[in-house]
Amino acid sequence: MFKFLFLSLSLLTAQQYAYAKDDITERNYDDVIFKNTRLSSNQTEYLTIPTELAHAYGSDSTTLHHLDKDLAELVRLRIGQIDQCNYCVILHTKQTETLGISPSKVASLSTWPQSNLFSGKEKAALKYAESLSTLQHNEIQADYDQLLTLKFTSPEIEELTNVVILMDVWSRIFMAQGKISEPPMN
Repeated sequence: MFKFLFLSLSLLTAQQYAYAKDDITERNYDDVIFKNTRLSSNQTEYLTIPTELAHAYGSDSTTLHHLDKDLAELVRLRIGQIDQCNYCVILHTKQTETLGISPSKVASLSTWPQSNLFSGKEKAALKYAESLSTLQHNEIQADYDQLLTLKFTSPEIEELTNVVILMDVWSRIFMAQGKISEPPMN
């Protein structure tokens, strides 16, 4: 029994180390670093569940099997814009570059309804994501129905929903933490 317990703890520690090694919520870049100006501890482990969600539905997810990865990243960036989450906007803009999404498409994301750079499916997903994120109770049903009309599958809609919810959760956590960007020290 002790051998099993030791092995379980070892695996858990290794998994936590792997997450911590490249924690998507703690990234810095050559041209920008981030720091928390308020809540910076995790004594109650309040970050455990959101971190697990980030690994499941975040930019580095290996569990998104149905929703198009480029679309998921555009949705993450758009929700970051809506939530005015500086960290989210920088991180997800950099992720769009990594994925090779057109810089013009990324630059026009905040004005997607007026842009023909987005497909009908992308526009429907963005509209649904905005309605869900901003709690537009009177619009959400029509936006959901539009996803179905455009042949989104239930698994795609479920993953899209979780991407939006995850972004909203982390935007609020980063707000509570007072996460700000600044130039790196030379």
